[in-house]
Amino acid sequence: MVCLGADRILMSRTSELGPIDTQVYVGDEKNGRWLAAHHIITTYDKLFSDAVALQQGQIEPYLQQLGRLNAVEIQELKAQQTLGLRIAASSLQRGMLKGKTDAEIEKLIEPFTNPELTLSHGRALNHEQVKNCGLNVEMMDLGSELWKTVWALYVRSNYVVDAMNVSKLVETVETTYNVAK
Repeated sequence: MVCLGADRILMSRTSELGPIDTQVYVGDEKNGRWLAAHHIITTYDKLFSDAVALQQGQIEPYLQQLGRLNAVEIQELKAQQTLGLRIAASSLQRGMLKGKTDAEIEKLIEPFTNPELTLSHGRALNHEQVKNCGLNVEMMDLGSELWKTVWALYVRSNYVVDAMNVSKLVETVETTYNVAK
């Protein structure tokens, strides 16, 4: 999401950007997992429309599955998805995709927001896929000094996040701020 607010994105042939779609943790600490809100919403919508359209047969299986989903939570997930798209579109309209409408931007960035296109929420997009979204990607040589500096920052940040059990890390030239999990 941060990259979408930039004028350009510096990437190498090994760089990737992750998805910006909403995720939800489902379950408890021992038996939980992260799911794309997109999948929960589309499952709910399909079950509901199939149940409404049912002409004959048993509706009970649909009702049983729908009973496991909370309609209010589905609406909240839809609102979160909309908010994420609006934030992304607004950022891109001020930067890399000036002059494009919300609808045009949403279509361009769909690989970031629709896990069905990448077949998984966690599947990242490489520099070619990011360019195909109309974003301003500048390729960096893996041997350049700037890339070496970026890589060193990544390695140090990754160590801090893993070793200190940190969920957020923000660094400036003068200070470091982190939030423990």
